[in-house]
Amino acid sequence: MQVEEPREKLPFYRVRASMVDTASVSEVKGGNFAYAVDEKGSRLSCLFDPEVIFGYDNSLEKPVEFKEKGLGVLKTRQNRSNLMPAAFFAQKKTLKKGESVTFYELIGQVDQLGDLENFLDSRKPDPAFFESKLSRANVITDQLTDRVETRTGSKSFDEYTRYTFMDNVLRGGLPVKIGKDKIFYVYSRKHGDLEREYNYFAMSPEFYSQGNGNFRDVNQNRRLDSFFAPFTGRESIHMFYSLLQADGYNPLSIEKLTYTISDEKLDEILHEVQGSGEIRKAISGQHFTPGKLALVCEDDSVFEQIMDES
Repeated sequence: MQVEEPREKLPFYRVRASMVDTASVSEVKGGNFAYAVDEKGSRLSCLFDPEVIFGYDNSLEKPVEFKEKGLGVLKTRQNRSNLMPAAFFAQKKTLKKGESVTFYELIGQVDQLGDLENFLDSRKPDPAFFESKLSRANVITDQLTDRVETRTGSKSFDEYTRYTFMDNVLRGGLPVKIGKDKIFYVYSRKHGDLEREYNYFAMSPEFYSQGNGNFRDVNQNRRLDSFFAPFTGRESIHMFYSLLQADGYNPLSIEKLTYTISDEKLDEILHEVQGSGEIRKAISGQHFTPGKLALVCEDDSVFEQIMDES
């Protein structure tokens, strides 16, 4: 493992080579990043070497060095390679009674460093950016759970109802209509603690995002779709019964759903569409997701036609 710093106060974490147990070794270009700013938009310094903070305490329970040196640890030379790194952001602030301090932190993953740099140049994450994202997240959460809005004498129970429905969506997915008759589940993924390696899942970084999940988990979390989303009909019954094996067993996992379309059908749809080259390049002869198609197709009607014929 190693920590690079392509820009000041921007740690980029990655492994130098693939870690899969195979005969061949390949370079890994993607990685994780950590980014933080204070309430004025100034970027904060990052401590990525845990020894600088915890010293000899390998249990990471007592920040020995930090307790002794305070923010003086920022001047300590940090090890950048062959370590299990951290991401602590430091700021010195004197607060009066009743005052508070706010800082904004963004942690993410990119396939290559250039994607991160393009994001920072185009979005320039500042306090307003984070506040807008927080507001948007709250709106989306409310929209997703409005269908189970409950009003009783207990506010805690009402919020609990929304919470459990959201948990159900994050396991089984939320059904949406695409085209005339396509039923597609967004947000579905394997549940569980992310730090447990057997709960590994991957969410597609695109519109109509979906992920992998266990057959049993996804199946049981779609039981109430016929009530909350009647338009799904028997879609889930057909899907899960079709996945049963000849010996009666079911597969362990459910992978993301992809579509294909014949070149003949694609030609019929795109013959008068401007800029159709990018669409052809992205989906012709390939398995594609609705998100991948949406990325290259700006015309909603064309998107719907392609999905209808897929």
